[in-house]
Amino acid sequence: MAEEEAFWTLVVMTCELLPEGMYSRSLSGTITEMKVFQEVVKDKCKGLVAAVKQGGIIDLDMLVSPWFLTIYVNVLPAEAAVRTWDCFFYEGTKILYRIALAILKLIEDDVVKLRDPMEAIQYIQ
Repeated sequence: MAEEEAFWTLVVMTCELLPEGMYSRSLSGTITEMKVFQEVVKDKCKGLVAAVKQGGIIDLDMLVSPWFLTIYVNVLPAEAAVRTWDCFFYEGTKILYRIALAILKLIEDDVVKLRDPMEAIQYIQ
């Protein structure tokens, strides 16, 4: 992809495909998405939520919001991140929730076993 095409692809992603306000100064779109995601996680990952709260971590969304903001570029291996972007272009923002939930479900048992809250934070990140 040429440099200009890459630029316009990024513009379309940030201005048209992602929720409004995702990259605003107030991050209002990100905050909204994290509140919705937090409710999904409470329902689907009860053990993880309990472990995180017990460890003194107030909000899981502070750990997960970078995943949404970068569309998993710095979270997943390159090949998986590219596949995630493919799915994102095809299915829209719902794929962001699905992948985050899948990651949390995969690590839930390991996080629940950790005793140190800082280890849990590092493991989730």
